[in-house]
Amino acid sequence: MSERAAPGAKSFGSRGYPANAILLASLLASCNARAEWFVDATLGADYDSNVPRAQRNSDIEEDGALTLEVAPGYHFQLTDRVGLALSARLGGTKVFDFDGLDNVSAGGAAALRVKLGVGAQAPWVRASVTIVHDDYDHALRDAWRRTASVSAGLRVGERWSWQLGYFHEHRRADHIEDIPFLVDFFGIGGEAWDIDAHNVTASGIFDINGNWSLLFGFTRRMGEVTSTTRIGPEIFEASDAIAPDEVFGADRFAYRIDADTNIFSIGLSRAVGDHVSINVGYEYQDSDAYEELNYANHIGHVSLQFSY
Repeated sequence: MSERAAPGAKSFGSRGYPANAILLASLLASCNARAEWFVDATLGADYDSNVPRAQRNSDIEEDGALTLEVAPGYHFQLTDRVGLALSARLGGTKVFDFDGLDNVSAGGAAALRVKLGVGAQAPWVRASVTIVHDDYDHALRDAWRRTASVSAGLRVGERWSWQLGYFHEHRRADHIEDIPFLVDFFGIGGEAWDIDAHNVTASGIFDINGNWSLLFGFTRRMGEVTSTTRIGPEIFEASDAIAPDEVFGADRFAYRIDADTNIFSIGLSRAVGDHVSINVGYEYQDSDAYEELNYANHIGHVSLQFSY
């Protein structure tokens, strides 16, 4: 097997995104924009019924994980209706069984929010970009990850909030491990973890009584996914990238494939004071790919969130 650097793998890091965000924050602080610092932090536990995104029962593996995410930053109130938030993004994940999926991440984000009116029920629009580098114990998963999104929402009455959005996922691995036989005879490279996908979302929040909220949503995801399985003829027909994936076993291979995924989610949130909430949720993912290649995931999570 041969390993090579991914084309453009340093395109995000070499531009110095977090440093540029800090410079922009300094420039804004020197003008008339009102600025205040904030910090968001989430401690969570997750369960995934199908971690490798596999179709065959013999390849399906379940696991749980502990996660920690911290996002300190500054919010600039540019006008009465326009706000800009710049933040750092720091995180880590500890997976219970598959150590190769343990990871830490660091990066930054920028979000611009415009309110289209006055009052609590005025609609709003928001655009954001997040760029993060993921560092895994399994080095082939190390990558720069970018998410660009646009969304709009409004509050209806005293209890309902609605939101529609679109976001694009773009992921490029630091290194690519080709399997020479597949490259020479099938033209299939090892870019199994290089991903692009489009997502359209709709979500709502129902305020039950001021402290309890019901959350629900739907996402239609269209684009590339990475699945890990034992190698078989259907993989050669369906995928355009294959790489060894020793995380799940020496006989497992990751392959990239186009798929359409429907994601349904529901959850409950309990506010504890002004800055803390406890959240529980469930998510069901149903993916359809080439011919009869498909898989499903059941994902559960509980988290403690702090915002100040």
